[in-house]
Amino acid sequence: TLALLVAILFGLGAYLHGPDIPVVDPEPIPRTFAFGLVLLGIGLFAQQKPLLAALAGGLALVYDMRVALPFWAVVVLAFLFDRQSRHLMRASLPILAVFALLLANFAQLQPGLPQAKALFDRVPATIADIQQYRLSNVWVSSWARAEMWHYLAIWICGLWATVRIRNQLNCQTRWFLVMMPVIGISSVLASYLLLDRMRWFIIPAIQPAQTVIFVVAFASVTCGIAGIRAARMRQHCEAVAWLSVVLAFPVSTRVLDFLKPGKLVYAAVILTVSAVFTVAVARWREKNIEALSLAVPIVVMLWAGALSGAHRQNIRASPVAEISDWAGQNTWGGSMFLFPDAGRAGYPGMFRAMAKRAVWVDWTTGEQAAYFDSFADEWWRRWHDTMEGGFSTERLRSMLSLPIDYYVLKRADALADVRPVFTTRELLVYDARDLRTARLPLRFTRAS
Repeated sequence: TLALLVAILFGLGAYLHGPDIPVVDPEPIPRTFAFGLVLLGIGLFAQQKPLLAALAGGLALVYDMRVALPFWAVVVLAFLFDRQSRHLMRASLPILAVFALLLANFAQLQPGLPQAKALFDRVPATIADIQQYRLSNVWVSSWARAEMWHYLAIWICGLWATVRIRNQLNCQTRWFLVMMPVIGISSVLASYLLLDRMRWFIIPAIQPAQTVIFVVAFASVTCGIAGIRAARMRQHCEAVAWLSVVLAFPVSTRVLDFLKPGKLVYAAVILTVSAVFTVAVARWREKNIEALSLAVPIVVMLWAGALSGAHRQNIRASPVAEISDWAGQNTWGGSMFLFPDAGRAGYPGMFRAMAKRAVWVDWTTGEQAAYFDSFADEWWRRWHDTMEGGFSTERLRSMLSLPIDYYVLKRADALADVRPVFTTRELLVYDARDLRTARLPLRFTRAS
């Protein structure tokens, strides 16, 4: 029952400002699978099932090594320095070796990199400027001053909660609950030193600062356990305090902001919900709590399924979906599109994925600037020439020499005297040949 209640609280999720990632990510990406497998491995170690725990940790290595390495670092540290846990950790190390060899074989099968670099090459100054513009979440110096105080406060709360529940934890669980957040906080400092100061080129691809996710995740778990435990012991004030920390995360991980006058309403709501939850846990009988714990996940899954279905319907009903269908049926596979007035919006990337057509440049693809210098240079050149700054007909005319076949504009930027080849309620598609051969100068309909 306690485990289910804690899982419900953890499932509320949180968004990490700075690293720019969610704790509970709805997208089926490698990091999401690896994170879930790491949590599963820790739970299996807590249940003294080292072989299954090692299997989960090994699979996490295959999905995303960056997420799994802190897990295995704790395993190795516990094996080396803790006699009480050594027999459990020893059983998992052969599985670690097997997965390490498997990853080495996978690495040998991969083709060579188009831009091979020496191990300790530095990020060139021009590439650093591009990355700081597009990937500010990777450069710790761009957000640490505003965000790190919040993560330090969360870390302290999580550590304090771990101390409060230490008697209910076995030795190997204490290792994970203490060391994983420590590694998370240390990763931010390591990222700052290795990238912002030393400019080591491999850091933008690894993004070690994302490991701070374990600080928030484990604080949610430990504070949730401490709060429910305090509620069951009728220590209501303490329970409300711990549960308020957990319930604050879905609202904002900038927890210190709740002390500001402008956020006091949110703080009052969180305290009220925490108090209600505390009273419910303290007064309800065990059978009632168990029924609630079993019912809530079912409701959440049904709700999540409904949201997922609605999300898919919204995607298919979007103007980009209509243009994607039109492009798939009426344009060549090698056609090039550009959304010159989209700015940093994500719908050009959605179009590229749905229509399977090339887009000259968009904000989403700039994320790849972390991996290849040549891509970063090319992306910045295209972005600066076509997207950076305001959109105007003069700028559109300057783009007509580019190898672009179709220009997609918002209806607010509709062109006079040029007929679009396809329209939706929000977007218009213009053939580049029509724009190049227009008899009159290009102008917006709103200006006529």
